[in-house]
Amino acid sequence: MSNKAKNKVTLSDIARHTGFSVNTVSHALNGIDDVKESTKKLILGTAKKLGYIPNSAAVSMRNGKTKAIAAIIPDITGLYFPIMVKLLENKLRGLGYDLIIMNTSENPEQELQCVTSAISKNVDGVIICPSMHNCDALELMKRYGVPFVLMGRHFSDRFYESVVMDDFQGGYLLTDHMIKMGHRRIAYIGASTHVSSSAERLEGYYSALSANKIEKDASLVKICRNLDDLTAASIEIVSGKLNCTSIFGFCDMFCWHIASILEQNGLKIPDDISIGGIDNLLSHIIFPFELTSVDCPKEQMADCIIQSLFSKLEMPDDHNVRHIIQPQLIVRKSIKNIGQALQ
Repeated sequence: MSNKAKNKVTLSDIARHTGFSVNTVSHALNGIDDVKESTKKLILGTAKKLGYIPNSAAVSMRNGKTKAIAAIIPDITGLYFPIMVKLLENKLRGLGYDLIIMNTSENPEQELQCVTSAISKNVDGVIICPSMHNCDALELMKRYGVPFVLMGRHFSDRFYESVVMDDFQGGYLLTDHMIKMGHRRIAYIGASTHVSSSAERLEGYYSALSANKIEKDASLVKICRNLDDLTAASIEIVSGKLNCTSIFGFCDMFCWHIASILEQNGLKIPDDISIGGIDNLLSHIIFPFELTSVDCPKEQMADCIIQSLFSKLEMPDDHNVRHIIQPQLIVRKSIKNIGQALQ
């Protein structure tokens, strides 16, 4: 017998230390109501002191729950999603749940594999930021009765439980602020518009231009599907081809990459050109300037995601809600005032 097996604390060990039967110890540890509060307190304290670790597989077999939630995200290498996952993990741990993190790399086949794996692990629920290429993975969870909540993205033609930022409003707020600072030629450097957050930020950008009677200019809009596209758009700005005075970056990470290329080529922010983003990650990214950014309250979003998922866990049904979190513009010093605002 290995030392590990020899040192494993059992129900019998706790029973021997407390003087109660194994059956009483088992009921106390599993929260069954037929044990007096004082007895339960003594047994739980002894279990903790001895270092007792419950057999999660056995507990799952008894109550049908694994106390595990899967978080399926499209990018584990960036900043926004790992920050959100960390918040979710801390909050779920406080509720007695483990978080299993899976990465899809925006690949629909990988997304389906992650969902299949989560189902096979018998997780109690799933938090997913979908790749949005199709709904196969989501429909699979529906078929197996796995409660899930969409994080940060939603489908316009299908209604699933989701928690999202008002991305249209975020796009509008940032663009309108640039206009009020005197900018008229504002480049929009965005991500692929098949993703709801990107499409809606672009709509917000266009809406702010329209509200301020500024004509749309398609040459100022660059949709970047990968890092090479983002680099190419940044070089167009450096060359003067876009002839813009300000840049709307899809997210703060986009802004960081764009700003790096601009500064490598001698352009200073905000003296030579202005820039603003979305996510408010200033405390997580080292910028050589203070970035104006749209903030989506991440704590509020994490709380709403967990509340939505737990509602589904407690009462599974087909009634879905899209919870929309309102953004806030955080004005710093990366957007220069270059003239009078439009009247």
